[in-house]
Amino acid sequence: YCEPRPCWRKEDNKGDYPPSALIEEKKVASEEECMDMCEENAECRAAILSPAGDCHIVNTAEVTERAGWKTAITYKCPEWALNRREEPIPWNFTRNSLQIRTDDKTESLWSRSSIYVYFLNDREESESNSGMYVRGITIKLRNNSPTYRVTSCLPDTPFDEELPDSDIRLWTVDWDAENFRMKIFCNGQKMVDLTMSYWNCYAGSEWRKQYSKTVNYIVFDDFDSESDYYRRGDRTNRT
Repeated sequence: YCEPRPCWRKEDNKGDYPPSALIEEKKVASEEECMDMCEENAECRAAILSPAGDCHIVNTAEVTERAGWKTAITYKCPEWALNRREEPIPWNFTRNSLQIRTDDKTESLWSRSSIYVYFLNDREESESNSGMYVRGITIKLRNNSPTYRVTSCLPDTPFDEELPDSDIRLWTVDWDAENFRMKIFCNGQKMVDLTMSYWNCYAGSEWRKQYSKTVNYIVFDDFDSESDYYRRGDRTNRT
């Protein structure tokens, strides 16, 4: 398996560094190109972009404030963990995003290939009469049009953007409980940005009751056929 991109922590308004740390300086067209420069140099720890489009790659992660500049700092990616269905996994969305890896499984003809991940307050939680979990997300990949569902809020809904054309996809789920906001990224591209409300959740007031609870665990459902690996992500890194 090859990462779509090494892990990065992006920070705005940072760009000051010791002069001795500079490896190379070059005019670039984008922040991505600046990060590419850094990847090509084994000593690079940070890619720094000036407001004028000058890329500075440096051998230190100690970059301090500088108005208008952007910095991307490399760090060692967390290891992938093997997904175990129906096993509650301790989680804290305040500190970590959830990253899920889906590899190409085109040899499978099952048309309902999906990701099912649910949010739990405690390990034994299953609050609906049917015994099903009541908070979380479902992503269906083998539909004619891939969709996502937010349990107790949205039914199956097309993504805001077209999925990246890639055999390997890295999904990142950010959950902001304080603002009832969920964001989903695929290979760094934002696919969903949903703020739950009475206007867009079909379940009346049920969604607020459920999503007000602290998420202490996640669980991958038995029906999940796609996400074999997961890891804790940095809240600023989605690739």
